[in-house]
Amino acid sequence: MISKNEFLKIVIPKALTLLEERKNSGALESEADFLAGAMFVLTIVNMEFYEATYNKSMDIVPPMWVLGPMSGRSVLEEAKDES
Repeated sequence: MISKNEFLKIVIPKALTLLEERKNSGALESEADFLAGAMFVLTIVNMEFYEATYNKSMDIVPPMWVLGPMSGRSVLEEAKDES
């Protein structure tokens, strides 16, 4: 099994690419809903494969995925600004 850090290096860019592709194709209705689904999957993976407890299950989720939508900011726009 790969480490949690290796997993994150693979999955986070893939999730952001899929988010961008959905936006560009017009299939993205809500960035926040997409990210909520991705966060749910990451927390389940964290608990099932990396033995995280319920209270520590969110340590696998990028903070901006939570804070961005809550503050009305786009994760996609933030990612573009970082590039």
